Amino acid sequence: MAFDDLNDALDEQDNDDTDSSSDSTQSDTTETTTSTATSTETEPSGGPAFSFDDTKQDAIYARPSSLDELGDALAELDLELRNRGLRDVPKREKHDALARLAGNHIEELADLIEGER
Repeated sequence: MAFDDLNDALDEQDNDDTDSSSDSTQSDTTETTTSTATSTETEPSGGPAFSFDDTKQDAIYARPSSLDELGDALAELDLELRNRGLRDVPKREKHDALARLAGNHIEELADLIEGER
């Protein structure tokens, strides 16, 4: 379908909203989202590194097997974060870390792409 990406993006956004207990009480208004994110950032217990408003949603295109691997890796990441005392880390923080990690490993990414060809 022509709107498969849109559905995936909406599902991802819904999952991001439910990943964080502090974000789960948000309504559909921007004002509420901003105030919720701001109150979360000022929590002394160390809330999210950045608010949802500071993000840009973008689709990624990958094979189902690669997306399964990513899902498994994110589950393992959740366990590692819990071992470090971090709970309910929003998906946006995990995706941001993935993007930064990829940006620092260009040669390895190129090797993976070249190896698949």
